[in-house]
Amino acid sequence: MTTSITLKKFILQSDEPSTDRNFVLTGMRQLQEEQLEWVRHNFPHADSETAMLKLVEETGELADAMYNMKTGTRETHAKARSKAADALGDIFISLIGVASALSIDFESTLKTEWDKVMFRDWQRCPTDGVTPREKPGKPEKDEASRRGFYLPHK
Repeated sequence: MTTSITLKKFILQSDEPSTDRNFVLTGMRQLQEEQLEWVRHNFPHADSETAMLKLVEETGELADAMYNMKTGTRETHAKARSKAADALGDIFISLIGVASALSIDFESTLKTEWDKVMFRDWQRCPTDGVTPREKPGKPEKDEASRRGFYLPHK
């Protein structure tokens, strides 16, 4: 019996203007399901430790490619950049594998975390990205100063 699995691309889409950062990820859950089916078929004894080790391996490949891009050793910048792109794709797929191995819904986790991160502004709030640096006598109280870096200011 031959199993055929196709990893479909996930799509970033937004019903809002491009300046609005409230993106909706569609297809991520399906990608996670397909990746899990692929892992179960190809590596039936894989567990969370195996998934994490694969992620570390792919991260090492990205580090190697970036080192070669920076130093120009062993290969051309273009070849190293191509390897970095491949490694980033493999890291993404490996992250999904770790989430699956831990029974974590990658899509909802990604949405939840992005909803937190998108409001951080490390320029205005260098301590933690959230707490504004208060200027003596001028606390930031208006709505525009609390919006966060990624939301458009009106």
